Amino acid sequence: MEIQEESHSLRALFGNRKLCGANLWGGNNRYVFDFVVLDRGSSIVEVIIAVVIMAAVLGIALPTIGFVDQYRLDYEVSLLVKRLEYVKKLSGDMDIFVAKGYRDNNKLPKLVVDEEGGGYTCRIGNKTRESWSLPPGFMLICNRQETVFHRNGETSNCTFKLRLKDKSRKVVVDRVGRIRIE
Repeated sequence: MEIQEESHSLRALFGNRKLCGANLWGGNNRYVFDFVVLDRGSSIVEVIIAVVIMAAVLGIALPTIGFVDQYRLDYEVSLLVKRLEYVKKLSGDMDIFVAKGYRDNNKLPKLVVDEEGGGYTCRIGNKTRESWSLPPGFMLICNRQETVFHRNGETSNCTFKLRLKDKSRKVVVDRVGRIRIE
């Protein structure tokens, strides 16, 4: 036969009155120990401890959110470098000259920055080969609208500045085609 009772905090100390025959919970004593014995919810001390623990966790977590922005910025900069190297590799496969022996930059692969700074495009001639957009909050600024690599890797000096909120990183492409992050 199973006996079902409410949960009591002092049951382990005094035992179950129905099984042990203790009359601790009966009569006037029931009201004296009622606030201690019955589990009726959380006390104010437990609530204050929970609030202090939550405040400590938030105090630790909030400063690290700034690090997430730095990681996002570093990731987008590394993607920009990879895509510049991709355009450089494409242009290494072709070098188109006109009849007089001059380079025709209109037919070479180039990286074109959008006017709003929200992305960039790889174009060969007038055709778009690939287009990439930046995540919300990012802004790309470049001192040149187009970056063209020639077969030997040469290009004109170019500086890309990628911004996210108050953080920014630079990607510099020098005259001989070296790409570096600052």
